[in-house]
Amino acid sequence: MIQDALKRVAVFLTLLLALTALGVLFATPSHAQTADDCLDCHDDEDLTKNTEGKVISLFVDIDAYRASIHGVEE
Repeated sequence: MIQDALKRVAVFLTLLLALTALGVLFATPSHAQTADDCLDCHDDEDLTKNTEGKVISLFVDIDAYRASIHGVEE
């Protein structure tokens, strides 16, 4: 009885590992957007969102961005 349970667990774990491996093998890579793509919206000083009753600016200053570590990557 215990051996049957162990066999079922082993089969389950083997299938789980195989499915995980297939997912990794067939996953398509994602590509990050360019800064220019992001700035299509984020260079708008009026771009905001409301979070928990607070208005948060989503504006990105391009000069500050390029002077930061993120701007160096391009």
